[in-house]
Amino acid sequence: MKHALLLTAGICLALTACYDDSALTARLDNHESRIKALEQYCEQMNGNIDAMQKILQRLQDQDYCTGVTRFHDGYGLHFSVSGTIYIYDGKDGNDGHSPKISVKPGDDGILYWTLDGEWLLDANGQKIPVTGKDGKDGQDGHDGQDGEDGEDGITPRLKIENEYWWLSMDNGQTWTQLVKATGEDGKDGKDGDSFFEKVEETDNAVILTLTGGQTISIPKLPELELQFDHSSDIICIAGTICEVPYILRGAIGETLIETLSEGSLRATVAKTSETEGLIRVAIPEEGPDGKVLVFACNNGRTVFKALTFEEGVFSVSEAVFEFEEDGGEAAFTLSHNVDFEIESSASWLSAAPADAKAVTKTVLILQAEPMTESFEDRIGTITLRSRENEMSATLTVTQKQLFAISETEATLLEGETLQLTLLNRLPNQEVTWTSADESIATVDENGLVTAVAKGSTTIEVDSADGKHYKTCTITVKTISDMVPVWFGGGAVTVINGKIQYGSQLNWFIKNGLGEALRVVSMHLTGVSVPVRGLYLPVTAHFKIQYKGTEYSVSGTYNF
Repeated sequence: MKHALLLTAGICLALTACYDDSALTARLDNHESRIKALEQYCEQMNGNIDAMQKILQRLQDQDYCTGVTRFHDGYGLHFSVSGTIYIYDGKDGNDGHSPKISVKPGDDGILYWTLDGEWLLDANGQKIPVTGKDGKDGQDGHDGQDGEDGEDGITPRLKIENEYWWLSMDNGQTWTQLVKATGEDGKDGKDGDSFFEKVEETDNAVILTLTGGQTISIPKLPELELQFDHSSDIICIAGTICEVPYILRGAIGETLIETLSEGSLRATVAKTSETEGLIRVAIPEEGPDGKVLVFACNNGRTVFKALTFEEGVFSVSEAVFEFEEDGGEAAFTLSHNVDFEIESSASWLSAAPADAKAVTKTVLILQAEPMTESFEDRIGTITLRSRENEMSATLTVTQKQLFAISETEATLLEGETLQLTLLNRLPNQEVTWTSADESIATVDENGLVTAVAKGSTTIEVDSADGKHYKTCTITVKTISDMVPVWFGGGAVTVINGKIQYGSQLNWFIKNGLGEALRVVSMHLTGVSVPVRGLYLPVTAHFKIQYKGTEYSVSGTYNF
């Protein structure tokens, strides 16, 4: 019995000495590390939920992204006004299921929270928007301060407790149990998906791709650029105010524009909006000296440009020209250091560059067309005007008639005369008058035209040297052509082709002569039958007086 007890004790002692609990400890350590990793993943998920809400709020507030920084476990999105928002791309490890909080647009275009692809609903069964109305963030963050009347958005919250996922939709006041957070029997599971699947940066935007394919594009802050049509060698006039328009590209919100002047220049800023305005520079009487620095500040960014000036040159070699009635061309030189345009006060007068080269001295051709209808000298002007300021030069052009005729066309009655007047400034005053058809009209040595018969002909006068001539077209018409007579109705009784006595006949005369005429007398002719009346046709004869000469015109009525 004594030996037996000793044996038993030895066996127990041996068993105690051989027991190893390292496997159990390793399993417990692994379980704890996995729980710790899940809790860290949970924190990142909550951080991403907050980040999503803030990102969408920045879009709503029209805040711009200035860039992206990559970290070992996520990204930093830098915004121009609201600072940096961090998002994570960490993974979880479990064989069960990780809740997938995400967003997607509803039919109204508003983004709503989802859980595992299904809408998260409030107590009333309504979808929960990511951001509230009027610019407020969710209840947890309370970052949005611009809204006043809208309801806040709701920020989902996740936690792990008793190895299960829990979800709160009221800022942690109440929690709903979801699925188991760790695998059974300590099994390792597949990595969980990141809230943000991919972050891409382009020249104009940062694009976030969420799990499930939903994308969110965040506009990047455009580059700040101060633009002038010209910033160097701006043409100006001494003793005046030179206005230089500017545009500030890429500015967001309020801007500050300031100037710094060097030399004798003095500059001020006249803003017409936050991005446009004028730089007004006072140019001294002795001309521009120095430069003006223009600074533009916006959202912590500053750009500047230097403006330099050059005194304008704009003058012509000659300012007075004279042409004969035949027109012609004359060259002159415009000295300039600016672009210019040409204006003419008369359709017969023009000027154009002799070539298309942009040179300091431009040769222009002044052209006057021949005088065709005028019997007097005429004056016109050509104005050369710089396109960008008030410099100009004016040419005065006189065109004189050396050899002109008073009429270029005329209409005469048979037997009527017309005295053509000749303007002759030629050294030799001798001229020759001729008629192309003397059976229609003749002309004497002094330019007196006599209408002979109906038709048309040309009267020409030639200078003695044969270099100048003028013509006048003469149209001869009969008095009947110019003064027609016709029956105009009346109270007429016709029986068996005879106009009965007591009838009233109305006659009309049209004056196509252009001057007053006088009716001297009128009588009717036809076959008269005593008592019975007049046989048709009946003719009315009128004697009229025109320019002191009597003419006969008539019209006939035949029923």
